[in-house]
Parts: sequence; C-alpha cells; structure tokens
Amino acid sequence: MKFLEKSILKVSRNKFYLLFCLIGLFSALVSVYYTNNAKFPCSGVAILILVLITLFILFRKIKTRNLDLFEPLVLASLGILIYFILPAIDLIFLGRLIDPSINLSHYKALAAQDDYFLATIISLCALGVISFYFGYVSTLGKKLGNSLPVPGHIYSKNSLLKIGIGYILLGIITFGYTAWKIGGAAKWFTTPKGENIFLVAKCVYGAFLLKLFIPSVIILFIYALLRRSKFIFLLWICTFIAVVIFFNVFSQGSRRITLFLVLSLIIYHHYAVRPIRLRKIMLIVAILFFFNFSVGLIRGTIHLLDLESTKTQWSKVKHNYKGRWHNPVIITMDFPYCYNSLMQIVDYVPEKVDYLWGSTYAKFFLWPIPRTLWPEKPEGISRVVVRHFYPEIYDKGISVSPTIVGEAYFNFGTLGIVIVMALFGVICQSLYAFLKKNRKNIGAIAIYASVAPYIFESFRGYFFECTMLYLFVGLSIFLAFYLARRKVR
Repeated sequence: MKFLEKSILKVSRNKFYLLFCLIGLFSALVSVYYTNNAKFPCSGVAILILVLITLFILFRKIKTRNLDLFEPLVLASLGILIYFILPAIDLIFLGRLIDPSINLSHYKALAAQDDYFLATIISLCALGVISFYFGYVSTLGKKLGNSLPVPGHIYSKNSLLKIGIGYILLGIITFGYTAWKIGGAAKWFTTPKGENIFLVAKCVYGAFLLKLFIPSVIILFIYALLRRSKFIFLLWICTFIAVVIFFNVFSQGSRRITLFLVLSLIIYHHYAVRPIRLRKIMLIVAILFFFNFSVGLIRGTIHLLDLESTKTQWSKVKHNYKGRWHNPVIITMDFPYCYNSLMQIVDYVPEKVDYLWGSTYAKFFLWPIPRTLWPEKPEGISRVVVRHFYPEIYDKGISVSPTIVGEAYFNFGTLGIVIVMALFGVICQSLYAFLKKNRKNIGAIAIYASVAPYIFESFRGYFFECTMLYLFVGLSIFLAFYLARRKVR
C-alpha cells in the first residue's frame, strides 16, 4: 500500500502527470459524450488524442534528454503505433482496413456508418495507453526490478559454449521426436501453414522445447563476442542462418522468431558492447521490414520435400496477395487481423458473448495440466477468438490475436483494460529497473535483451502464448548464466 500511496502522491504533485491524466480522461470519455448523430467525426478527435498521448510520452523523455532507444517505453510506443494507431487511421480516412483481401465488410461498414463505434474502440485503446503509462511510472515497478536476482557476476566462457550447444541438441531431439509422432520429417515440412503441428502430434510441450534454439543462438553470440575470434563468429553466423531457415522455411514460416532473435542481439550489443546509433537502427529496421514482407508473401508455399506442391502453391502467391503488394505493411505486421478481432469483441461482449472472467490469464497457471485429464481446461485468447468468431477454422489449430486491449476487455470489460495495462506497465518498468541496476553484468543484459521484444509483441494480444515464450527464453538464459557462473573468492 505504501508503494501505491507514493505513486499517487507523485502524480498529484507533478503538473505534467496531471495534464496527462486530464487528456487521458477526456479521450476515455469521448465515446460517452458523442452520439451517433455527431456533426463532426468523434473518431477523428479520438485518434488525434491517442496520437498526442503517445507523442506526449516520448516528448517528455526527449525534452529531458533521457530517451533510451531500447527502453520499454519506446518499444511500447512502437506497439501502440502498429496495433492501435495505424489501423484506426486507415479506417477513419480510407474507410477500410489496409488489407483488402480480409473479409471484414461488416466492420468496414459499421466503422463508416457508426462513428460512435469506432470512437469507442479508439477511446478504449487510449484508456489502455494511459493506464500503461501510470503503471510504468509507478515506484512499484522500480522496487520490483531492483529486487530481482542476477545469475552471477563472473561467468565461464567454456561453460556458456557447452550450455549453448546443449540447448541446440535438445532442440534437435524435440524436432526429431515430434516429426516421428506426426509421421516423419516429410510430414512436418509439408504441413500447411496454420495447422498446429504440436497439436497433431499431441506434444504441446514440444512447442516450448523447440524454442531452445532461440537462447542457444543468443548464448553462442555472447560467447563469440567474448572470444573475439573470427572463426568462432563465422560458426555462429552459420548457426544463426540455420535457425532462421528452420523457422522460416521448415517451421511454417514463423517470422516472429527471426525478428525476436535479431532484436535481442541488437539490444545486447547496444548495452554490452557499444550503443547503436539511430541511423544504423533505421537501416536494420528497413532490412527486417523487407525480410518480413518477403516471408509474408512466400511462407507456407515452399516445401523442399514436395516440389510439386511447391510449384502449385507458388502459382497462387501472386493471385492471393495481389492487393497486398501496394500495402506491404500489412504483410509485415498483420495488424488488421488483430484490430478486427478487437472490434468484434467490443461489438459482441457482453451482449452476445459473456465475459471470460480471467480464463485466458488463468491458463498461465493451469497449462501444465494435460488436456487429456482436463478437456475443459481454459484456452489462450488467440484460440478463444477463433472458437467464437471463426469456428470453421478452429479444428485446424489456427489462432487470431485481438490486441492486448481486446483480451483485457474480453475478460473483464473496461475495468479489465485499466488493471491489465497498469500491471503491464509495472512489469515493463521492473525489467528496465533490473537492467539499469546491473548495466555491467552481461548475464543481466542478456536476460533483458531476451525478454525486451516481449514488450512490443504483447500489444498484439495473446497473453499466454507470448508470456510463456519470453518467460521460457528468459529463464533459459538465466539458467545458462547461473550454471556458467564462477564463485567470487
């Protein structure tokens, strides 16, 4: 309670926070004061306020010359831009979502005819941003981050090498076992994009063990930097390329793994070696954008063990993505899918579909229980959305994310947005406080670098899947450095 009292007192004494609070309150009440017969677009006012709120947060940091390019606040602002602002702007000014191939005619028409509905969506997002920021600036996050333990202080290079290789071997074993369960490697490589291989193999835990390739690449990258050997670094590059090829060609075109790896490596280099300038970061972002765009076009079409299928699928690429060539951003981020799910949730809940009452968050604690023992075990939000709104593709294992705001609203309504986003802000601040306290500890830097992408990706909105992935990777990194630590005499 003392932490909460100090945070409230800090906000009440600072004019900046008071002004920020008033702007947020106004944006949250836009949908209440405007009606369907408003003579000017209240959605336009709402999105303007949302943009100002986001810029206001960053301007505060820039003005005090305290802006860190890889701190959670910057990564969160990028998530807000991609998943909250861009799709709303597209709906307001173009009357559609950017991807013309998505069948969202109902919501395109609804957004065009009912400006109140779109303003409500934007206002809920603005309310979430405000709540996130208040959680981020609270003292609770700093206290929590400063209390987090570090794996050690001095580490053995050779131990890191052995652990990194061990993670790779475990990943290979997991791949071999899962491929055997589904009928061989050829079956794995030819499984259509969207079908969950691990559900077919009845090996859900394998989905996490296969991700051991991620911490292995990060650990071996750190080892190569510590050894400062061109030969070692060349071997690491080969390992990195192999992992990228596996996840983007063999594993149904999983682009997020590559983006996650690259961002983690950049963040580690930024804090442990030397800061990366903004110009280089923009170049890297452009390269990643092109990579994501390319993989988004061809993923699910290349089957190296089935060339005939590849030829058939490749002939459909140009037809399927004909309208997307003019809108490459959609292929890179997939945000219209998320924003459409958010609109569906607000439209249906609670009038037509009841609240979930925290079931998608409860799965985080219940997931070790096998579904064979508990068939009604809660599902993650991405599967719940498909079950309610896309039942025809539910059995294929396909998932759709509704943004972090959509998941919070689906569980607890408007109050859920405030609570969830505030708690998320506290978590982000605790991660950054942990980094700042241990800036000279390569183990702590590696842990932060491995979980920092979680901040951006969480705005896409699949709490269980996203949290479990980054928690698993972060704990794997912690374990590696803990086992590699040397006792200080």
